[in-house]
Amino acid sequence: MTVEIRHADHRDIGTLSRFAAKTFPLACPPGIARRDIESFVQSTLSIECFERYVADPTRTVLVASSGESIRAYAILVSSPPESGRITDALQTVTPWELNKFFVARNERGSGLAGNLMAEVVRIAGRAGAQGIWLGVNRDNQRANRFYEKNGFGVVGSKEFTIGSRTLVGEIVRERRL
Repeated sequence: MTVEIRHADHRDIGTLSRFAAKTFPLACPPGIARRDIESFVQSTLSIECFERYVADPTRTVLVASSGESIRAYAILVSSPPESGRITDALQTVTPWELNKFFVARNERGSGLAGNLMAEVVRIAGRAGAQGIWLGVNRDNQRANRFYEKNGFGVVGSKEFTIGSRTLVGEIVRERRL
């Protein structure tokens, strides 16, 4: 079946929210309580959140879909980082944030993640971004290998809150464009 990478629109919101809720736990480190994951999903990946993301002119929401089925998604943010600590760590003047990047478990190794990343880089570069940065769990070896392979070097660290738990020392990566 052919997979198409495209900009999400209002018709994708419900499916995208359910996909995000299903894939987010796959990236969480062991030991995160289910209630904390559920709290994060409700506060960040709900239908209402995706309605805002799709409507926000500073965000680009991409989906990789096959028919009605979403196989992967990414969210790019063109506004500056909210944390001065992250801003100080970044090496480019106009970086965009790769805020979300999730691929269905059964698509791992299919090349879909690489194709989606190529589209992310193309969009940010065409819009004038000098780099792309992201935060990733330090224990997520699969994601860290993927980002390293795609040119994202480690430039710093940050905190990440999931429900009532704050993870310290999460990795900040950046790729120059």
